[in-house]
Amino acid sequence: MQIKVGQVLSLRIRFNNSGDISSTKHPYLVIKCIDNNTLELAQFDKLRGKPWKAAFESNCVVYCDNPKETVIDEDSFIQMDNTIQIEYFDELINYRRQEDTLSEVKLNNVVKSYNEYHKNHHINEDKLVYMDKDEITNLNS
Repeated sequence: MQIKVGQVLSLRIRFNNSGDISSTKHPYLVIKCIDNNTLELAQFDKLRGKPWKAAFESNCVVYCDNPKETVIDEDSFIQMDNTIQIEYFDELINYRRQEDTLSEVKLNNVVKSYNEYHKNHHINEDKLVYMDKDEITNLNS
């Protein structure tokens, strides 16, 4: 597998099973690699202009400094109130922002927060999204 936990993919995806699709590409942090054929992703969103989002239990803030991050451009948060899984295929490297990963301490914090949130909160069935190679390719071509 050429994609690693902690790397960021830039994708247009389906936000939910109701069919809402992103109009632009967003950064997605690879949270888990499952069975070498599925990736679990968490969406990054910029904190700028939305500082109140830092207080939401369903969001995990990631600052772009201390240490300086290369995978995000500014202070952001991870949305944890959904589960986004995509089929792994080699061409996903074309959507990778770079080979770098989120710094180890921040990545460990995000993964721990994400896993705890999912353990302790019900994720609405509409927000349990799985996309296969064809759907990803069609939305991102």
